[in-house]
Amino acid sequence: MRIRGRFLLFAVVVSVPLAAVGLIALLGIWRVSRAQLDESVKQQAELAAIAYDRWIDAQREPLTTLAIVAGQKDFAQPALDEEFRHLLSSRPYWTDISLISTSRQVMAAAPANAESLPPALIDRLLNETTQRNSWVMATDRTRADELRSVVLIAAPIKTGGCLIARIDGMAINALFQDIQLQNGTVLGVFDSQGRILYRTQTGVAIDHETNAARFSRQ
Repeated sequence: MRIRGRFLLFAVVVSVPLAAVGLIALLGIWRVSRAQLDESVKQQAELAAIAYDRWIDAQREPLTTLAIVAGQKDFAQPALDEEFRHLLSSRPYWTDISLISTSRQVMAAAPANAESLPPALIDRLLNETTQRNSWVMATDRTRADELRSVVLIAAPIKTGGCLIARIDGMAINALFQDIQLQNGTVLGVFDSQGRILYRTQTGVAIDHETNAARFSRQ
């Protein structure tokens, strides 16, 4: 075999193992990078979930406190109206508050010209707060577009009935507007029926192939 042929054979013998080693190294780097990316997305989802939970608690606590006070026998209607006005003035995304009796009647509401709650939602919230003896959360799309929902939080009253606060879904947008995500990551908040309450404004659809921070509390 000529020297040139021997040199070529040597080059092939050496380069093939080196190429294999290089591919294995690149695969290892890719796996590490992918694991780091997945961990980063997971951490972002967990932080977003914590922020969402705290936001819900911030909406729930004043309503449940008022429900306890409203259940006292000596609590007068004028005092209730004043508390309604105070809550609405201090929470810009709250659109209205209603006091619902056990017979599904609106006993008090603020503002006075608030749009009536859908009867089906009143039934659901009253039934669930009574059965659980606890606050519940629901969504309403009867007067909102697909990407702008209305959130309702209801708290039971000891003497019967419940208080319902209706909150503009834009409050959730405001909650996450400053969040920084990895490229290609979509943050989505869903209700218990799988409907989108919020998602980052990108052209990427949320599906099983997307890196999505997905959580629900209902």
